[in-house]
Amino acid sequence: MTPSGLLRRLAATAFMGVLLGAVPPLPGSAPQAQLAAPQPAEPYLTAHALRHIMTRHGPASTASDASHYAPGTTAATIRGMIAEAIREGHPRPDTNGRSGTLYDYTFPRPIGTTIDGRPARQLRVVVAPDGAVITAYPR
Repeated sequence: MTPSGLLRRLAATAFMGVLLGAVPPLPGSAPQAQLAAPQPAEPYLTAHALRHIMTRHGPASTASDASHYAPGTTAATIRGMIAEAIREGHPRPDTNGRSGTLYDYTFPRPIGTTIDGRPARQLRVVVAPDGAVITAYPR
């Protein structure tokens, strides 16, 4: 066998050993089977999204076809509620084929009103695949 043929055979044998777990991979390299699944992006709230939330769902909102936060709810309070809902809520894939994640969390007290004016204790947070909060509203 030629030296280059021997080298190719040794490299193939080493690769198969790593792939099958018989030989540990070199630091910084990993076979496909050992790669970790990508982690979802850490959720974050932009100023634009917060403006949308306050305009459409804030306590002073005049939108008639939307749920609203309770009187006195501030932007800082909403930020805190979003963080709690993401940390403690139940994530699930967004609906109707949209990409992203929905977080639903029920607070122990009413946080606002539903679209039809009933007391709302649940918060829904909609997060895009890149981690950006799209909206958050009582329900």
